[in-house]
Amino acid sequence: MATFTYESIKNKLKNPNVDGNLHLDDDGAILKIGADSDLQITHDGSNGTITSLGALTIDIATDLTVDVDGGDVVLKDAGTQFGGFSNSSDHLIIKDGTTTMLTGNGANATIAGTLTATTGVVVDNLTIADGGNEIDVASGDLTLDVAGDIILDAGGADVLLKDDGTQFASLTNSSGNLIIKSGTTTAMTFTGANVLFAGTVSDSNGNIAAAAYPVGAIFMAVVATNPGTLLGFGTWSAFGAGKTLVGFDGSDSDFDAAEETGGAKTITLSEANLPAHKHFLFANHSMDSNTDSDWARINNSATGNGTNNSASIEYFQSSGSDDFKYRIAFDDANAAPTLHPSSATGSGTAHSNMPPFITVYMWKRTA
Repeated sequence: MATFTYESIKNKLKNPNVDGNLHLDDDGAILKIGADSDLQITHDGSNGTITSLGALTIDIATDLTVDVDGGDVVLKDAGTQFGGFSNSSDHLIIKDGTTTMLTGNGANATIAGTLTATTGVVVDNLTIADGGNEIDVASGDLTLDVAGDIILDAGGADVLLKDDGTQFASLTNSSGNLIIKSGTTTAMTFTGANVLFAGTVSDSNGNIAAAAYPVGAIFMAVVATNPGTLLGFGTWSAFGAGKTLVGFDGSDSDFDAAEETGGAKTITLSEANLPAHKHFLFANHSMDSNTDSDWARINNSATGNGTNNSASIEYFQSSGSDDFKYRIAFDDANAAPTLHPSSATGSGTAHSNMPPFITVYMWKRTA
C-alpha cells in the first residue's frame, strides 16, 4: 500500500503540473493534505472516504450537486446515523435516525409523527389527511381566536361535545333544523323560529312556570281547568267569584290591604242620595209687588174639622230670586186643619252599579 502526502510529492516532484489524470491505483492508498495530515482522502477498493481531523468547509462559487445513485444521503456522528435524506420515486424523505419523519410529495408534505412548535405554526389551510382525526393539546387550554367567524362544517351532521372522552352534548342537523342533545338525549328541537322542548323547562325548584306563579299569585283563563292540571304544579283554589279586581292603594282605606272586599252589584237610592232640587208651584195670580204683604193664594188645599175652617197655601217670590216662601192661611184661625200630601212618584227599584265587564276563571295559588 502506498501512502502519498502533499509534502512528499512536493519534495520529489518539485511542484509538478499534471495535465490530465492523476491516478493512485493502489486500493487503500491515502492522500493526505496538511502539515498534520488533517485532510485525508481514502479509497478501500469499493468506497471512498474524505476524513477531516478538523472542520471541513465546502465553499463553492456556484451550486453543489449531490448525486447519489443509491438514493440515500446518510448523516452520522462518530459512525452512528442520526438522520438522512432518501429518494422515494423522485420525492424527498427526511429521516430522524433511521426513522422516516417527513415525506414530500411536490408542494405537499406528510409528517409521520407529531409536529411540535413552541412559537406557533402559521399555515394558510390545515388539512388532516386520512388516518388522522385529532388535534391534541398535551396540557392547558386550546383557544380559537379568529378575526371573522368560526364555522363548524361537519359532514356527518353531528358536532359532538365531550369531556375527557365522554359526550355531554351535541348539535345535530335535521333537515336544515337544529337539534340540541343533552348527553345523547334530544332536549330541544328547532323548526325555524319555533322550539320544542322534549322535557320540562324548569327553574331551581323544578318548573320555570312556578317562578312566574309563586304562592299567592292569581291565574286567569277562559277555560275552567284547574291551573294545577294546566301548569303541572301547585295547589289552586277558585278566587274572586262574581268580583272585579282593583289595584292596591295604601292611601285609601278601602284598598290598603290585599283581598279587601266591598262594593255592590246594584244600588237602591235613599232620600239622602237624591241630588238637591226644587219643586215649583204655579197659580193664576199676578203680584203687583214682591213684598211680604203681597201673598198669593193657590187654592183651598187644606181643610179643618169644622165648617168654617178652610185653609189655603199662600206664597210669594222675593225680588230677583228663584226662592219662594210658603204659608198656610186659615179662614178660621182656631181650626187645626189636616194637610193632604201629593201623590208619590218613583218605585224605589235598585239600579245596576256595574261597569262593562267580561267573565274569566280566576284561581289563587295557595301552596
